Amino acid sequence: MKSITLIALILGCLLLTAASLRKSSEKYRQKMKGMSSNGNIVSQLMNAASEVDRISLLDKDSDFVFDFVNPPTNKTTTTGEGGKIVVANRVAFPALVGTGIAMGLGFIGPCGFNTPHTHPRATEVFFAVNGTFSTGFIQENGARHINNTVYPGQAAVFPMGSIHWQANLGCESVEFVAALSNEDPGTSSIAQNFYGIDEGILSATLGGTDQSTLQSMLKALPKNVALGLQECQQKCGLSGGNSGNGSSMNNSGDGSMMNNGGNGSMMNNGGNAGNESYEGGY
Repeated sequence: MKSITLIALILGCLLLTAASLRKSSEKYRQKMKGMSSNGNIVSQLMNAASEVDRISLLDKDSDFVFDFVNPPTNKTTTTGEGGKIVVANRVAFPALVGTGIAMGLGFIGPCGFNTPHTHPRATEVFFAVNGTFSTGFIQENGARHINNTVYPGQAAVFPMGSIHWQANLGCESVEFVAALSNEDPGTSSIAQNFYGIDEGILSATLGGTDQSTLQSMLKALPKNVALGLQECQQKCGLSGGNSGNGSSMNNSGDGSMMNNGGNGSMMNNGGNAGNESYEGGY
């Protein structure tokens, strides 16, 4: 009798365990389905034989509308102390597959600064909606540096692969629109990625800079969107304008966005980006 009771208890435990595992497995499958749904539809759209087939795959009219205020995913949103940038690329907005375009919308706070970065697969047309921006780009070794002030209603172009940046020069929150010539433009943040490479390579590149200095530089990097020019912060009465505890750049006086060492080094003295991988969409 005791043996039968023991067997019954064991079987009951096994049944409960199996039920629990099935429930956990179903939750996991549902989670993975949600995470991969856009990836699956993008793959299907890319492999569709015709535009008619692509439109059939997007079976809701709302699939052709993107909400920049409430985006469907945070994977293409870059947020920092100076604001945020939301990107509609083919991952976030599958209806873009086959169009060859993407778009970003910047919600930039007072003195907010979109730090130097590149788009490896896209040219960008930058449009200032309601703010004044200091912008610039460097195309490649040997090319002259281009610096401009872009006023509301004006646009600037940043060629594919160029290192470029935009800084809000005002004390109010503003917006910009960025049109990109590839549905998967990609983004590489210059300083954040540079200081993420092997320390030995980094030290040699910087003329033998010691490890402690490199670590200090790395810890000082802000998350994009950063607080920008010290001159702007001082004008707007933002903390950190003099102390360097939130400032990402200092204006050298000629429109170029370099640190106060004057040697063109893209380093910062505020914020904390750590050694994280930068996956922001813009």
